[in-house]
Amino acid sequence: GSATTGSSIGSWVRKYGFMPSSSARTCTLSRPNASSGVRKHHTSPQRLLLALSSAGLLIVSFPSFNQPWCAWVALVPWLLLLRDVSSRAAFSWSWLVGVVFFLGSMWWMLHLMPFGGIGAVVGWVVLSGYLALYFALFGLFASRFGIRHSSLVILPAVWVACEYLRSHLLSGLGWNLLAYSQTPWTTLIQVADLTGAWGVSLRWTSSRCASA
Repeated sequence: GSATTGSSIGSWVRKYGFMPSSSARTCTLSRPNASSGVRKHHTSPQRLLLALSSAGLLIVSFPSFNQPWCAWVALVPWLLLLRDVSSRAAFSWSWLVGVVFFLGSMWWMLHLMPFGGIGAVVGWVVLSGYLALYFALFGLFASRFGIRHSSLVILPAVWVACEYLRSHLLSGLGWNLLAYSQTPWTTLIQVADLTGAWGVSLRWTSSRCASA
């Protein structure tokens, strides 16, 4: 009986990657060698920090904070987050980025409370949740394509397509397109003469995908 139990425990220990210590009757979790090429996965708190970092940087890129340089690094934490998650998780985390961004950048809707009361707050939250779906769609595509050299063309195009849809679908609301954050830097947005805001967003997103 005890021999069988010991054998079963030993098999379980070996199966789940625990190695017995030679100095004591304890078990330690075996870790992959850093040189083996195994990717380090982010924990949930780390992912939350990355998501909130991107949302916060996007928020301060626009008025009334007016820090356009933040837009140039805002996408990087988000793309790092999407590297090691499933498509479903990528959709959810990207939606969260969008919700926080739109809540933070459309705070002015709360000034409608004297007229709409609690309805203004509900509208603010629901509209932010709807607009965040376009962020989620981008995140879904990013998780499918991955951050590769080929995606340096595909992902920026997907981002611009999502912005275009957001600006036109269901009457559209092109609030705070990425290009708008760069208006203080007139030299960098001259391409808008030929391409409109979409060309500026495409250029910006391309550089951020390359950085990630």
